[in-house]
Amino acid sequence: MTQNILEQVISIDVKHIFAFMCSFAITWYAIPNIVHISRSKNLFDLPNGRTSHKRPTPTLGGAALFASLVITSMIFININIITSFQYVIAGSVIIFFTGLNDDLVDITWKKKVGGEFLAALFLIVLGDYRFTNLYGFFGIHEINYYWSILLTLFVMIGIVNSMNLIDGIDGLASGLSVMATSCFGFWFYMDSQYEMVVVCAVLAGSLMAFIGFNVFGHHNKIFMGDTGSLLLGYLMTFFVIVFTESNVLKNSPWHVNNAPIISFAILFIPLFDTLRVMGSRMIKGKSPFTPDRTHIHHKLLQLGFTHIQTTIILILINGLFIMLIFMLQDLEIHLLASILIVAGLCKSLIPIYFTSYYERKSPKVVFKLEDKTHAITEEAKKNGIKLKN
Repeated sequence: MTQNILEQVISIDVKHIFAFMCSFAITWYAIPNIVHISRSKNLFDLPNGRTSHKRPTPTLGGAALFASLVITSMIFININIITSFQYVIAGSVIIFFTGLNDDLVDITWKKKVGGEFLAALFLIVLGDYRFTNLYGFFGIHEINYYWSILLTLFVMIGIVNSMNLIDGIDGLASGLSVMATSCFGFWFYMDSQYEMVVVCAVLAGSLMAFIGFNVFGHHNKIFMGDTGSLLLGYLMTFFVIVFTESNVLKNSPWHVNNAPIISFAILFIPLFDTLRVMGSRMIKGKSPFTPDRTHIHHKLLQLGFTHIQTTIILILINGLFIMLIFMLQDLEIHLLASILIVAGLCKSLIPIYFTSYYERKSPKVVFKLEDKTHAITEEAKKNGIKLKN
């Protein structure tokens, strides 16, 4: 009933704008309230030797993103057009509570992956959103149902955790997600998938409001936490699946070649950096889930760039990779993937080389991070603040 009224009263473009504005408004209203609750309940993220922030900060910004997604989607999305969208929302609920649990009590990586696996079942099995074609990669085109489920599950776990791991400095995960959402949303619009554009508009609106508090906020500064980063990864997976599957059949004037590679390019910074870091850890005999400061944004911070400068640099680099791969989309898929990998290695090795160079040339300054963390903890205890380790 609501959808019929909306479609009769407003045009498609106005609907997209309203969805964006409604989502923005909900997030903008929710975050100060979440910050207030976090302060009253003494829920903060504690600075330590691995994190990049310097003072206790609330980490439940993802709750505002989730509330905005659910409320605005239910108002503006026509579920008769996006089939099985209720399962997308159901999976997002599982992802939300998995991230919330981790933000509040620090669950193990096994429990976190377990929550991601359960959310994937809603999206992949019940919602039937899955990859069915590899576009000739390794000589494979169509894949059967069971391999399709396994592949989609693997990709989803990878994307979700890559967004979780890249969320290390102000505005990076949210900024990259705005860029990715804009790319997918533009293509969905040109391909006349207008309800998918609504989903993109909803996410973009909530992220833009969040960035205002995360990057530029002082009194109400907040992080998205695992609650937000896992949700972003989940929704990025949804966009990638729909985008890739929509290009299997070359029946659209806006068809793109090698859609899986283009999807990887759109999420290039988080995906490639996660593969590089996890691979490096395993080569050293460590668990791939061992936390450290070897991500690309840590290297740029070590070179003296600020949070906002590092975020802008990485978003611009990601944009360049998107344009490069899009222009080269007609190349053979293995050649295109090789170009992307080589370019990614150059992107990763350049800051690593310069940090190593300056470490050799400049006197090493040893910061007693443990003492600093202990001092912050003691000061917080005096003020009755409960900190999340």
